[in-house]
Amino acid sequence: MRIGVVYSETTVHAAPEVFAGQAPYQIALADFPEGRRLVRIEGTAVHIGDRVRETAPGLCAKAD
Repeated sequence: MRIGVVYSETTVHAAPEVFAGQAPYQIALADFPEGRRLVRIEGTAVHIGDRVRETAPGLCAKAD
């Protein structure tokens, strides 16, 4: 399980048509040891500086 740190985040309210049913949802840029990645956040909202853990490819949750 990889741990990263949130560099930037936003909440998507006006989603593309294929994701419209899932809006609003949060995405973030997170710094991981391998580099920065764009990820979708599941569960509790995150803020800049929060630690996140990868739960699946492209998905993260706030680290406890």
